[in-house]
Amino acid sequence: MRDLADLRLFDGSTQVPYAVTLERGGVSSAETPAKILNLGSVAGKTEFDLDSAGIPEYDHVRLQLESKNFVSNATVMGKDAPGKSAGTLLGSSTLYDFSTENLGSNFTLKVHPVSFRYLHVRISGSVRPQDVKGATISNLQEQKARWTKVGSC
Repeated sequence: MRDLADLRLFDGSTQVPYAVTLERGGVSSAETPAKILNLGSVAGKTEFDLDSAGIPEYDHVRLQLESKNFVSNATVMGKDAPGKSAGTLLGSSTLYDFSTENLGSNFTLKVHPVSFRYLHVRISGSVRPQDVKGATISNLQEQKARWTKVGSC
């Protein structure tokens, strides 16, 4: 095997300066705690509002739940004020925890990028209000890998 530590490039008889850089795509996300408001039970479903103050745009909500071994459906509505006012339906997600089988869990609600000040979350199934311990809101940033064209060969 040859040692290429002193590799040199030439254009005809002229040496061409170059630098080798490694560029990669990646994903980053900064989670910000959201304040839980109006936590309770309505018709057997756990409901609460999340205050996203100070977060201009977001697309993920991660709940901290103490519930174990369950499957539930959660719906999310965007609102301009907390409480019973009408909101915009943003979608639904399946929440689950399979601790007994060691198969993992999902406590994340995914929505299209939104900027509502408040989110109303409704969870059906066995998640009780006392099992909701916190929530964080984030905006997933994805940077795709790209090629940079230099010179012509």
